[in-house]
Amino acid sequence: MSTFEKHAVVTGASTGIGEATVVELRKRGWKVTAVARRADRLAKLAEKTGCEWQALDLTDETAVNEFAKTLGATPVTAIVNNAGGALGVDTVASAINDKWLEMYNRNVMTALNMTKAFLPQLEETKGSVVFLTSTAAHDTYPGGAGYVAAKHAERIIANTLRLELAG
Repeated sequence: MSTFEKHAVVTGASTGIGEATVVELRKRGWKVTAVARRADRLAKLAEKTGCEWQALDLTDETAVNEFAKTLGATPVTAIVNNAGGALGVDTVASAINDKWLEMYNRNVMTALNMTKAFLPQLEETKGSVVFLTSTAAHDTYPGGAGYVAAKHAERIIANTLRLELAG
C-alpha cells in the first residue's frame, strides 16, 4: 500500500471528459490538479470542486517539465492524459498539413510531454498513467485521417510504455 496521498493531474480538464474526471476524483477524496489552456474555466472548476489548477500549453515541453517540478512537494500518484481534439474533417486528398501537425501536437505530444515529465514521480509513488483517447484510436472513418492517425499514435505510446515498464 502506498504511503503517498492520492494526487492526480488531469489534462484537458476545462471541459467535457476531463472536467468530469476532476469532479469524480474530487468526490472520491483525491487531491487533483486540473490542467488546460483556458484559465477562466479552470478557475470555475476549482471553485466548484476545490481542485488546484494550472493553465498551461501542454505542447510546450519546457513548460510541462517546469510544471512537473513545481508539484514535487506533493508527489503525483496518477496522471490522466485527456487533452487533445480534432480539427476539421478533411479527406486525405484535401488534408491541410498544418491541421495534421496541430492535431498531432495536441493529442500525441501533450501526452508524451506529460508522461515523460511525471514518470519519475510516478515510479517513486508506484502511480498510474491513464491515456483517455477515443474510438478513433481503434478504427477509421472518412474525413478523420488526421485525428485517427494522432489517436492511433497516442494509443501506441500507451502500449509501448506498458511493455517498457511492465515487460
